Amino acid sequence: YLKPASDAFASPLSLTNKVTRGFKHPQLACLVCPVGWLDEFDNDSRFHPYLLYGKCIPHPHDWPLLLFNEETFDIEDLYTSFLCNEMLVRGWRLIFQGPSAVDGQALHKVTKRGNARINGMMQVTVPGLAYVVMLVC
Repeated sequence: YLKPASDAFASPLSLTNKVTRGFKHPQLACLVCPVGWLDEFDNDSRFHPYLLYGKCIPHPHDWPLLLFNEETFDIEDLYTSFLCNEMLVRGWRLIFQGPSAVDGQALHKVTKRGNARINGMMQVTVPGLAYVVMLVC
């Protein structure tokens, strides 16, 4: 649901085994890499193992690329693409609007209520956004 089939990861993710996620997965590592470190990540083959084995440790203020739209991301203007990553938007729609809002089959016809409505969540909140980010990661 979170990634269109045309944009599927080169190394598929296991639904049951989480060992190959995060910095251990080549494409996910780029998404969870702090935006200030992207040049090193892209240009220095030694940098990825530094992240993987904890020699470079991201801090809470080191926001990952996952929070931004990758196509419109600008390090000088972070808020232009903040929270616009397609996987985040699809994750939010899956939770708040239900599966039919994500798969594109029914734009106006809701086939199943989203978990948010089932649990009484009627508006987007910071904890709700954090929840979506954690699920997508």
